[in-house]
Amino acid sequence: MKRKKSIIIGGSKGNGLEILKELKMRGDYVINVSRGKNNKAHKNITLDLLDKKFLNILMSKLGKTKIDCLIFSQRYRGKKFEEEMQVMVNSCKDIINKLRNNLSEYSSVVFLSTVAIKSIADQEANYYIAQSSRDILAKYFAIKFNKNRVRFNSILPTKMIKKENNNFFNKNKKKKNLLIKINPLKKIPTSKDTAKLVGFLTSNDSRMINGESIKIDGGLNLYGQEELLTNFK
Repeated sequence: MKRKKSIIIGGSKGNGLEILKELKMRGDYVINVSRGKNNKAHKNITLDLLDKKFLNILMSKLGKTKIDCLIFSQRYRGKKFEEEMQVMVNSCKDIINKLRNNLSEYSSVVFLSTVAIKSIADQEANYYIAQSSRDILAKYFAIKFNKNRVRFNSILPTKMIKKENNNFFNKNKKKKNLLIKINPLKKIPTSKDTAKLVGFLTSNDSRMINGESIKIDGGLNLYGQEELLTNFK
């Protein structure tokens, strides 16, 4: 079987790191594109998506390399709307268009968004606009790339346990136990659950899945108001 070449935008930590490990375990040749290096990747391309020359840097490192899987897992941590849109949305659009000829036939592109785009929680408006736009980009390109036979999907994780927040949950047992209690599966999703879904969506087993938004929340979003009021007083 042909070895897949996979690029992860933002593969140095969090969900991106778990995805990198999952795809590497599958046997992929994995390229991490981020501001920081990851020694688990086969190749690192260090760049800043706010740098006006980021596309030139990326293409100078990739050349004509054929790509089988492209995963957008980057996060913006600032508060400036224009910067957040550049990092989370515009850069994705620009990278996809620039890599049009690099993406192999039946390749797969996956965006990480959030289930929070379906409701309003405790984030700033910028966050919801950017994350919703990523979900829409997956659907847009799923149609616009039909001649290239490239698949695009988005994953919508809920609040989850990952390496970066594990200590927080260990110190806040009450909040952790509540999240377990209200989940239909009585578990809190982890970054490994996201990585497993990315693995499936970038595999040959999902060739007819295109333009979908898939939640990872154990069914939590299905609760109605009456159910919440009755069971979780």
